[in-house]
Amino acid sequence: MRAIGIVGVAAICFTGAVSAAEGGWQEFSFPEAGFAAQYPDRPKLETRDYKTAQIPGGIVKERVYSFNSGGVVYAVQIADFTRTRAERTAPSMKPRRT
Repeated sequence: MRAIGIVGVAAICFTGAVSAAEGGWQEFSFPEAGFAAQYPDRPKLETRDYKTAQIPGGIVKERVYSFNSGGVVYAVQIADFTRTRAERTAPSMKPRRT
């Protein structure tokens, strides 16, 4: 029974990959960011500021990997907190005294 379940899952995954390939989707790998994703065509990379209450300065860098397909935007957004020291409790999340 377990073998049948694994074969079924593998068949579904393979069918999904074939369907994506037939529709023109390709997998793009971004090792420096630690992920891979399928897009209809090569995504563009945009770097911008990301506002957050989690750090004292309030801004970290964000990378956006996106593709616009006729008004439908497929995107992966990564906010980089690696060079910051996040606050334990965000200012808006601190308990209020009454």
